[in-house]
Amino acid sequence: SDPVRLVLQTPNGWLEGRELIKSANITVIDRVLSRREMASLMQSANCYVSATRSDAWNMPGLEAMACGLCIIGPGFSGMGDYLEKAKVKLILRHYRKVPADGPGVWLEPDVDELGAAMRLAFDRRLDGLENASVVRKNFTWECSAQHMIDAILSVLD
Repeated sequence: SDPVRLVLQTPNGWLEGRELIKSANITVIDRVLSRREMASLMQSANCYVSATRSDAWNMPGLEAMACGLCIIGPGFSGMGDYLEKAKVKLILRHYRKVPADGPGVWLEPDVDELGAAMRLAFDRRLDGLENASVVRKNFTWECSAQHMIDAILSVLD
């Protein structure tokens, strides 16, 4: 039995398989956290895991990097953009397509790959402090503005 605690935060109250969670080492938070609560949660964590099926950007993941956490998440959509720059990361690469609640499909992470990534992060005690410098260097308002300016100028050329 490893000295771990898994905190599942699902702001919309949706968690498939909630009835299967019977471990004292698993806590479910099914509400939106205040900024202070989220900061406190990240300060108490060793790793941030996002097993999202679909996410445009996943701001909490970028905030976790800024807090110096190791990050585990999908290599697609907006999160994939900043995960590629992260120094300490485990990128989930295997998915299966599942029907979405509307047009299109969701990409559901492979549970075995997710579990293996979490085990690796725990066993190696991966420290994501280098991730904080990546965020400070690449994800400032100035960097965002420059990317926008560059995109506009490329269209005008």
